[in-house]
Amino acid sequence: MSFYNTPFKKYSIKDEDKFLKTCSVRLILTNVCSMDCWYCTFHSKYKDRTAQYITDELWKKIIEYIDAQEKENVNFMFTGGEPTIHPKFKEYVKELHDHYGDRIKIQLNTNLSRSIDFFKKDFPDIEMDILASYHTDYVASEEDFFKKIEILERFNNIRIHLMLEKKNIEEIKRLYLKYKDHFFENPYTALDVVPIHEFENDEDFKRIDWFDKDVRHFGYIKVVGDISDIVPRTDNCLEHRNFNKMLCTGEHIIEPQGDVYHCYQDIFPKRVKTN
Repeated sequence: MSFYNTPFKKYSIKDEDKFLKTCSVRLILTNVCSMDCWYCTFHSKYKDRTAQYITDELWKKIIEYIDAQEKENVNFMFTGGEPTIHPKFKEYVKELHDHYGDRIKIQLNTNLSRSIDFFKKDFPDIEMDILASYHTDYVASEEDFFKKIEILERFNNIRIHLMLEKKNIEEIKRLYLKYKDHFFENPYTALDVVPIHEFENDEDFKRIDWFDKDVRHFGYIKVVGDISDIVPRTDNCLEHRNFNKMLCTGEHIIEPQGDVYHCYQDIFPKRVKTN
C-alpha cells in the first residue's frame, strides 16, 4: 500500500520531506449546497451568490496549474458547497486518477445528502479519503446517513465529523456514544466530534468530558491571484501541515470562478478575508 493509500490512523506528520514534495489542492467544485448551515466556513461568502460550477475549461487549467507546481505527489480535495452535486464530479475524479495514478491522494468533503442509490450506483469506483459531515438540522434520517457510510467504507477511508453546536450537545453525544466503538475498531474509519466556533473560550464546553476535544483552527483566506497565472509556489507553509490530521502543505484553494487562495487557519463565518 502506497503512502497515498494509507489509513487515517497511520498518517505521520513527522516526515517533512513528503510534505515538501506534495502539491495540496482544495477545489470548491461548486458553491451550491443542499444545506444552509449558519456555521459553515463559506456560508457568509456564498449564500447570496448565484450558483457557480467549475467549468470544463477551468478544470483543464487546474490540471495545468497543479502540473506547474512540479511536485512529486498531489493531495487533492473536492469540497464546496456540496461537490457531489456537480454533474461532472464522477468524471473529474476519474480524470485525476488516470492523470496522476499512484502520485495522487483524492479526498472528498461531503454532507452525504445525495441518495443511497447515488452512492450505490453513481459514486466513483475509485479509492478516496472521505470527510463526511453530520449536521443535525439537515440530516433527514440517521439510519440513511450511516447506511451511506456503510456503503462507502468498503473501499474508502472515511472520517465522520459530528458537528457540535450548543443547541445539539445531547444529540451529538448520543450519536458519538452509539457509533464510536464501531469506528474505533476500523483503522480506515474515524469518528470525530467537531465543535463549531461558538464554543471558543466557552467555560461550559471545557467541562464536556465524553469525547477527546480537538478544536480545529482554519485560518483567514487571502486571495493571491487567478488560475490563469500558472506559477509554481515557492513557500510550503509546513506549520499548517497537520490540518484536520490529514496531509497538508501550503494549500491551493480554488473557487468556481477561478480565484486561487493560499493557506487558511482561523476561518470562521463572517470573518472571511478575501484581500
